[in-house]
Amino acid sequence: MVNMWSCSMRAYVLALRPWTYPQSIFPTLLGTCIAYGDVYAVQVWPAILSLLIVVSVHSAGNLVNTYEDYMRGIDSSDTADDRTLVDSRLTATAVQYMGTGFYMMGLLMFGALCLISSTSPVLLSFVFFGGLSGSFLYTREPAALKYIGWGDLLIVVTFGPLTTLFSYLAMGGAVLLSRCLQVVFLALPMAFLTEAVLHSNNTRDMEQDRKRKIATLALLLGRGWSYVWYCLLVFMPYAFVTVLAVWFSPCFCLPFLTLPLAFTLEKCFRQGLLKSLPRQTGKLGFLFSVLYVPFN
Repeated sequence: MVNMWSCSMRAYVLALRPWTYPQSIFPTLLGTCIAYGDVYAVQVWPAILSLLIVVSVHSAGNLVNTYEDYMRGIDSSDTADDRTLVDSRLTATAVQYMGTGFYMMGLLMFGALCLISSTSPVLLSFVFFGGLSGSFLYTREPAALKYIGWGDLLIVVTFGPLTTLFSYLAMGGAVLLSRCLQVVFLALPMAFLTEAVLHSNNTRDMEQDRKRKIATLALLLGRGWSYVWYCLLVFMPYAFVTVLAVWFSPCFCLPFLTLPLAFTLEKCFRQGLLKSLPRQTGKLGFLFSVLYVPFN
């Protein structure tokens, strides 16, 4: 009985794809760090709530993606990375209910955040619902942006500027256009690395996507230009931190410790070794973020 319960809980946890959480947690922590530098005080509950809200919406988005890919026949037992539905670990109905539940939790926690944050609820709502609708419309009709070539742009905007700006404002950061633009700029390095994960995954799956008539950026660019775009995504963050190191502090040079891994990944892409490239690119994003976020 205990083993059955343990297996069931494991299936539910794996359905959330928790290994993707760093892609939303680090941008959230970045916004919190920037706000702390502005207000010189740690607002504990707004910080905790903003983090939980982002993870909740991220989880819901993962579940919607799992459901839509399965229902459209994109995920199969032979090719799917996410085994939740193709291996019948959970039913499609259970995944639907889980997604709805996480969206509801996010909404409830957002209501609580509006009550305690010093930032206008109207402004917070604008940013929050932008992110929530993006996580839903990534694979869900009427937009289903993932399948028509706009998914990459949505990922860059959401897992970076939007998430960081949300946590920054939740902490009571300055509501000034110039400062908000600075926050967006600081979030771009991690956004590029998150997009690199998606792009490497889509490049690996180009032939499958072509057969299923899914339009991804990788398909639109072709293998050669996809390699160029991947290189830009992987190496542009180092240009950003170079500028920050010159303007603000040499501590921003610490992410350069991950540069050897970036060159290794570029070589793997160039040689067509794509099977584990998304996972290794995610590792690069994680290590880069660990060395980048604390110094903002």
